[in-house]
Amino acid sequence: MSVPVDHHYLPEFYLRRWTRAGKLYRYVRPLENSRIHQKRVSPAAVGYEPHLYSYTGGQSDLERTRLEHSYFQQIDDRAAKALVKLENMERGSAIDHMGLVQFVISLLHRSPRRMQYLRDELIKRMLDVPQFDPSRPRDQDMIRDGVNDLLADLISSDTVIPEIVGMKVFRVPVDAKRRFLTSDTPIMLSQGTRNPRSFLIMPYAPDRLTIFARDENVALAFSIQEGDVLVNAINDAIVRQARHVVIASDDTERMFIDERFKPFSPPDGAGDDGFIRWIAP
Repeated sequence: MSVPVDHHYLPEFYLRRWTRAGKLYRYVRPLENSRIHQKRVSPAAVGYEPHLYSYTGGQSDLERTRLEHSYFQQIDDRAAKALVKLENMERGSAIDHMGLVQFVISLLHRSPRRMQYLRDELIKRMLDVPQFDPSRPRDQDMIRDGVNDLLADLISSDTVIPEIVGMKVFRVPVDAKRRFLTSDTPIMLSQGTRNPRSFLIMPYAPDRLTIFARDENVALAFSIQEGDVLVNAINDAIVRQARHVVIASDDTERMFIDERFKPFSPPDGAGDDGFIRWIAP
């Protein structure tokens, strides 16, 4: 079995939905005094980092990359099947629903920026521990492996999963001239998953959204918006909360992205956890 080196925080099956003739447009956040880097690439060439989830210890390469080749692959496979059923308006099973829930949660946490945030937070909590030294390779390995374990725990959380499983899933096709973008932070969150008007939104194709919501009126508030107005609002949120990469199906949104995707700074309105919270129309 070949052991994966490139760990995709944006799975290829998800990105393929933005392709035309096998390619999509990738926009990279610019550095100071430079322009956005735009390139037309295949899904395999974007949304990955070598050894992003690799453990530092283990008996084999396969064991060290178990999060990527086993854990995330299973989540992504289930989500791919569930999205096909959602798109075809087929009734999904409990396994399909759970697959979508875990996939959405995984996209909240598995990006390089989020992983680094978790590592930085763990280091802060360890600074008072006697003999802990964040510059020492042994302790760096401990932090890396600890965050890998935390990542799996977050995505399988007995606290978070039931809250989102309890939400209804809505498919929102959009008839508009413009197309949805996605990014390395593609999930829009509301304030608190227990709130009656809570929601999570994921563009899953250039002309379709999926919305998790407790109240169907929340999903309706989005779906009744005029198509291009809704696309503009969602794209504005997706670009503003993106960290490094924005994805488009074509280059028609270049100016829109260029106006919003500036040299890196913390996202406007982000909370202490680094997430921006949005409200329904």
